[in-house]
Amino acid sequence: VKAKAEGCPVDIGLEVCYSPEGESFLKKKLKEYPLDFVIGSIHLIEGMHYKTAIEKYNDTDIVGKLYYNLVLNAAKSGLFDIIGHIEVVRREGILGLDHFPDILKNIADSMKENDCALEMNTKWLVKRDYLVPDCDTLKYMESKGVKLIFGSDAHHMDRIGFEKDSAFKAIQNAGYNGFAYLGPKT
Repeated sequence: VKAKAEGCPVDIGLEVCYSPEGESFLKKKLKEYPLDFVIGSIHLIEGMHYKTAIEKYNDTDIVGKLYYNLVLNAAKSGLFDIIGHIEVVRREGILGLDHFPDILKNIADSMKENDCALEMNTKWLVKRDYLVPDCDTLKYMESKGVKLIFGSDAHHMDRIGFEKDSAFKAIQNAGYNGFAYLGPKT
């Protein structure tokens, strides 16, 4: 892909689903590929989709804590350059990180310590009319010096860069001057 880009810089990366049980496997497997970046995201809670976890526990606060603690573990792991769609569980009625201040502080500290960036994800402007993360979380992360990258979660070419102007306005309102560029590792 990089060779075919003809002068246009192309960075190669993966988004991977983090789980504590799979951490040693990921650590070994990710070393096998010449990746420029790795995005760590949480897609399952105890092997369940978010909705299923809410049905099991019948309590969005419990599920929120479980989810955000997985995000914390991902940030602590040192495996990731970026944490992806950090508050995506809001789509299921779970409150944002600002409602879990101790976990938010620990996530921000771990991200800063491990030089892990936060993804500003615009995909949910299509589906739910909001950005991930929300403004309060962005402001807190900025105050802690956590780097921010742009992600449109584009599963199709026509979605690349979707709503970048909306994202830029939101990050400026949170105190960020712009997005970070991580650059190639290889």
